[in-house]
Amino acid sequence: MISVVIPVYNAEAYIESSLKSICDQTERNLEILVCDDASTDLSYEKILEIKDARIRVLRNKQNIGYLKTINLLFANAKGDFIAFQDADDISDKRRLEIQLTELDRNPEVSLIGSNFSIINEKGKTIRKCEVLTDRTAIHKQLKVRNPFQKPSILFRRKIYDTIGGFREEFLKLKNISEDFDWLLRASMLFHFANVNYKRPLYHYRSVSSAMTKSVKDVDQLFGQDVVLRLYQQRLERGTDDIDDGKLDDLKSFIEKLKKPYLNDSSLFFRKRSESLVYFGLYGSALQNAFAAFLAKPTFSNFRLVQYCFRKFCFS
Repeated sequence: MISVVIPVYNAEAYIESSLKSICDQTERNLEILVCDDASTDLSYEKILEIKDARIRVLRNKQNIGYLKTINLLFANAKGDFIAFQDADDISDKRRLEIQLTELDRNPEVSLIGSNFSIINEKGKTIRKCEVLTDRTAIHKQLKVRNPFQKPSILFRRKIYDTIGGFREEFLKLKNISEDFDWLLRASMLFHFANVNYKRPLYHYRSVSSAMTKSVKDVDQLFGQDVVLRLYQQRLERGTDDIDDGKLDDLKSFIEKLKKPYLNDSSLFFRKRSESLVYFGLYGSALQNAFAAFLAKPTFSNFRLVQYCFRKFCFS
């Protein structure tokens, strides 16, 4: 059985279509675990309207955030396999069937992602994204950046039983790369794969309100740097600063990374703008590009404003 874990917070506009895309999977042997993280909209009511005996609904009495909510879902999962799904995304109806078939065909593989598309609020495709399928290439790229669209992942339960869930110490670091950290820890013990199907198996919804809120301050820009540092430490000494309780050392490392951004406040807005362009959120990207120009009216920042303005006008 596959346990599909779906954390929900203020997703009333999309939770019905997201949940329905899981209920309609061609792979029928599922339990669908949904946890509403004290939403302030009608998300919880929308969830209860969907009638499917495989759905189990949890509700947090107060908002505890994504990381703790996903760990709660992991702890309640009963399946031999666990799949991610975000509350505003959509899975192709054959996603889990195809991924499970690949895992059955390759028993040495414990985790598998898929190709995906990025869609906007209305469901229109912004871009289609293929993923690495060569296992050696996947593990090589992991040492540089995350080669997976995380919500597209299906994995064997033994990964969770071996390394646990996401490390909650990341909450103290204002960091948003706990999923990449989890993947890197798992990669040291298990084999990974990806599947490129003839059409995207996962549709990641790019929503401006979520994207602009996900990175609120400069500390959150260095998640990948921190996670890769921890990974290198484990390779060298078998443990890392989180294992050894040396969060102050990590905070000092982050402070060094922050210095250029403190000297030039426009860098933060540039980073946000570039990320928002990738996800097709051109209006928000333009706002951040303009903020970068106001912070530091250089030619390069002016060019960024022009670029974002053209993308916004012709999107």
